[in-house]
Amino acid sequence: MSATGPSSASRIAAALIWAAGRASWYPPWSPRVEVTSPLASWPHNPGSPNYYISLGFITSIAAGSPLKGWRLVYGSQTFPIMSYADQIGYTLPASVSIDLVELLPAP
Repeated sequence: MSATGPSSASRIAAALIWAAGRASWYPPWSPRVEVTSPLASWPHNPGSPNYYISLGFITSIAAGSPLKGWRLVYGSQTFPIMSYADQIGYTLPASVSIDLVELLPAP
């Protein structure tokens, strides 16, 4: 996957998914999104974990078309990605930044 730089509310960015050393596309990889922005003052519903309002969206993309979008609502969240997706898109408010981490199945 390649980084695409900071995002803003008016732009959707996508990161490419590469097979790099993977023996199989199944099971599909699951990205974990870690919000790296401070969330102390972000609107939220208190809980365990806190449910944050309007942090953004993560989207599976194949051949340039969106497949499925998920709302980003936790400071750390894992998303299921369609097995035939070739990109991950994200839409974030200007003040939100994230790290995308690939989670691989156990050998």
